[in-house]
Amino acid sequence: MKRKDYRRISGLIKARVPDLGLGKVEDPRKKKSCFKLSTLLKTTLVGLLSGCKSLRDMESLTAEMGKAFQKQLGIFRRLPDTTLRDILCRLSFEDLRTCIHRQIHAAFRRKALPPFGFPFHAVSMDGKMTAIQTWDDDACSQRHVQDATRVVFGLLRTVTSCLVTALGRPCIDVMPIPTGTNEMGHFLVAFKALVLALGKCFQVVMYDAGAYSKDNANAVVEAQKDYVFRLKGRHEVKKTAELLLGEQTVPKAHTEDVLTNKKSVIRQVFLHEVAEIRRSVIFSKHTKTLIRIRSEIHNHGQIESVEVDVPFAEDDHPWITGNARGALVVLLLRRMAYNLLTLFRSVTQRSEEKRATPWKDLLRFVYNAVIAASAKDILGLRVRKIVPVFVG
Repeated sequence: MKRKDYRRISGLIKARVPDLGLGKVEDPRKKKSCFKLSTLLKTTLVGLLSGCKSLRDMESLTAEMGKAFQKQLGIFRRLPDTTLRDILCRLSFEDLRTCIHRQIHAAFRRKALPPFGFPFHAVSMDGKMTAIQTWDDDACSQRHVQDATRVVFGLLRTVTSCLVTALGRPCIDVMPIPTGTNEMGHFLVAFKALVLALGKCFQVVMYDAGAYSKDNANAVVEAQKDYVFRLKGRHEVKKTAELLLGEQTVPKAHTEDVLTNKKSVIRQVFLHEVAEIRRSVIFSKHTKTLIRIRSEIHNHGQIESVEVDVPFAEDDHPWITGNARGALVVLLLRRMAYNLLTLFRSVTQRSEEKRATPWKDLLRFVYNAVIAASAKDILGLRVRKIVPVFVG
C-alpha cells in the first residue's frame, strides 16, 4: 500500500463521515464523559471500515491506532469495549436511521448517484434476519425455537432498501419488523416511511414474494410509484404467470458474462403483457407485464446450474448479541460503513481496476491507514462544506 493511499483513505473519512450528521444523534448519557458521542460513533464507523469483527477488535484498534488518526478522530486513548457496548445499546434507532438518509441526500447533491443503465432509479426492498442471543418485543427481536435442537434464540428482522440502479448499490433505508407481524404485514409501513424520507430519489420499488399482495401493489401505485414483485409459492398467481410466460420461446434480451476461460453466465429476459381481464381476476389491477429472468452458468459449454435469485449475504458478526437494541444499532452503523466504502470504490475510484478491488482488500487498506498513516500523510486535507438538507 502506497503512502498516497493512506491519504485517500483519510480523505474519505474526513470528507464523507460529516455527511451523516452524527453530532445530531441524541446522547442518552446524563453525566459528562471523556468520550463525545459523535467521536464514539465516528470511531465505530472506522472500526467497521477496518474490518473489526467484534467490540474487542474495536478496543484493540483504538489501542494500536496511529497518532495522526487519533487526532483526526479526536480520540486519544484506548476505547474500552464495555464503554462502547453500553452506549450503543442505548442509542435511538430513528436518530441513526436519519443519518443514513442524510448520507444519501448528500450523495445525490454531489451527483454521485446517477441512474446506471436505466433512465430512472429503482429501489430493492428485502427482508433480512440476524440471529442473536436474546429477544425483545420493543426492539423487534422475535423469540424463535429451532425445530431440530429446540434451542431458543432471537431473530432481529429488518427491511433493507438498496438503490440498485446506482453504482455501488448503496443502502438507503432500514426498518425493523416488529414482533407479531411479517414482511407482508409490515411492507406498507416500511414503504411509506421510505417514500416519506427519500420519495423523490426513486420511481420503481422491487420486492420478492415475501411482500406480494394486491393491497401492497395498489399502495405502491397510489404513491405514484411503479412496482416489480416476485412471484413464488402462490399457486394460482404463479401457475398462471408460468403458463403465460411459457408461451414465450424467444427472449426479449440476453447477456453473457465470461467468468473464466471455462465458465460463463448467460441471462435471458422473457416478457408477457397481461390482458386487462386477467389483471382484475388474478393479478393486481395495475399489473401490465410479467417478467421471467433465467440465469444459466455454463461450464465448458454445458449448463452447470440455473439461478433465479441471488440474495445479499447477511453479516456473520453482529458484535452485540445479548441486547436487541444494540444489535440493531450496529446493523445501522454497518450499513453506513458499507455506503462509505461502496461509493468510494464505485464512484470515487476512477480506474476500472480499482473499482474491482475486493472488499477484503478495501478493509485491509483502511486498517493499514488507521495504524500507519503519519501526520504528513493527512496534512492539509480539505475540509468540505456541509450544506444542510431537510430530512423528513
